[in-house]
Amino acid sequence: MTSASPTGTPASITASAALAALVARVRATRRFAALLADAHPVRDGWRSWLAEDTVVCRCEEVTYGQVREAVVGRGAEGMRALKLTCRVGLGACQGRVCGRNVAELAGALLGGPGAPPGLADPHAADRRPIAQPVRLGDLAAFHEETDPTAPPRRRKGSVMPRSTAPSAPTAPPTNLTGLIVATALPYADDPTAPAGLRPDLDRYAEHCRWLVANGVHGVGPNGSLGEYSSLTDAERRAVARTAVEAVGG
Repeated sequence: MTSASPTGTPASITASAALAALVARVRATRRFAALLADAHPVRDGWRSWLAEDTVVCRCEEVTYGQVREAVVGRGAEGMRALKLTCRVGLGACQGRVCGRNVAELAGALLGGPGAPPGLADPHAADRRPIAQPVRLGDLAAFHEETDPTAPPRRRKGSVMPRSTAPSAPTAPPTNLTGLIVATALPYADDPTAPAGLRPDLDRYAEHCRWLVANGVHGVGPNGSLGEYSSLTDAERRAVARTAVEAVGG
């Protein structure tokens, strides 16, 4: 059975058209970016203008000297290691402004072409997970969408299917009101991990339990405190799973 949009157009066709429009927009902006880079190139000589106190990350006020110390003095060999070592790229813009420059600086400090791919590639800092703002009300109702026993929900412009079977009772929506804290993520020393640090899930679980025991109504893992952008996908899932298990769902 093919569902239809409020206008009567099959949903699959509507989704395909929307995707095609987004792809066309991305391609157009990439062409414009390439033209802009050709018209106003940033030449290699810019690195010679820097002093130790030159700010390269405005959000976190990280200087070139701090980046150099992280790479040369502390052995940071990747964008994640740099973020954890000197906080470059962990500010409000999440590396959108400074990421490319920091990657080029670190690559040059490590020897240019022989540098690790994560630093030698100037676009490494541009590759972030796709994010979409989600309202708490949508999260609260999410279980209704995934619960096979819940009756279908009527949406504007849709037609409810006829059924002679009795409807299953609908579970009350999850209560997401109150104080929900964006949690900090502790790290533990680990010589095999980037920058010698790995997420300390045991301490993180303890932290989540402490927050709930002291009156908060919920915890927000992988929030905007900066750690999220420096974690791998597997680590993000582990952090979220730890939080859920620590506070009992």
